[in-house]
Amino acid sequence: MGVLLYVSLILFLAICSISTSRFLLICCVLVTFLFSSSPIGFGYDWLNYNLVYREFYFSYDNYRLVYEPLFSLILSFCGYFSLPFQWVIIISQAVAYFFIYKFVRNFKYSIFAFLCCYSLFGLNLLNEQLRQGIALSIFLFASTKTGRQFSIYTLMAVLFHYSAIIGFAYPLLKKAFSSRNALLNLILVVILSQLALLIFIKIMSSGLAELFLPSFLATKVKQYVLSGMFSETGFSFGVLINVAIAVFLLLISKSGVDVANRFGGVFYSIFAIQSRSVFFFYRFSYFFLPFFISALAIF
Repeated sequence: MGVLLYVSLILFLAICSISTSRFLLICCVLVTFLFSSSPIGFGYDWLNYNLVYREFYFSYDNYRLVYEPLFSLILSFCGYFSLPFQWVIIISQAVAYFFIYKFVRNFKYSIFAFLCCYSLFGLNLLNEQLRQGIALSIFLFASTKTGRQFSIYTLMAVLFHYSAIIGFAYPLLKKAFSSRNALLNLILVVILSQLALLIFIKIMSSGLAELFLPSFLATKVKQYVLSGMFSETGFSFGVLINVAIAVFLLLISKSGVDVANRFGGVFYSIFAIQSRSVFFFYRFSYFFLPFFISALAIF
């Protein structure tokens, strides 16, 4: 039922995306917010949040740091007032959709930009993986800022999900992809990211994660290692789509798309393919989405 509703919402947003109406955008955001805030669990993370909330937060009157600080704050707030777990979902989704709206309204075809966000986030990121869903939403808005404001909002995203720390590389990549040597820089970044992935696999496989990761993350990584979830290789439909997207963005050089967003979008697609070698490293690719969404929305 949930998947059917999600697909229906994607079709609804696709129909509305030809409009530039700000009022219609608000309606689209509210409709999807109501769906995401509904009492429908979609997987392990949703169930785990529910269990942790009931065991460590519900009816407790003190702040507990089980997850990242700001998500723990939401749990502690709801627990202090003995609110049902559904209120954790509602507050989390309200934060996420607020920042998504702030991001997409910068585009002329804002509903199309919202469609890109909602479809690329996927069903799980907003409806199950709450922490990263909020973090990515905040980072999308952060990508529209520079200097101190960018740092503040990116730090806020990190305090919801530690994977957002890779977002601090965004200005460096944007600068690299804006230069005359953008294509060469893209090749170098792809090589460096592949080396980083290989090093990451080596470190995680050796058990060193416990030395520099918070305990709950180290435990999670260890579970991935023991279960063998470190390799998803081979050809798939997703790979085909990412290759097609990369080629498309490389071919629209004469359009009005900013060169940094174009090459950044290419890197997003390539990194999504690279990260298949590490099961959960794909989560870091989300923080290169601002390039991709901006390129499509402007095109």
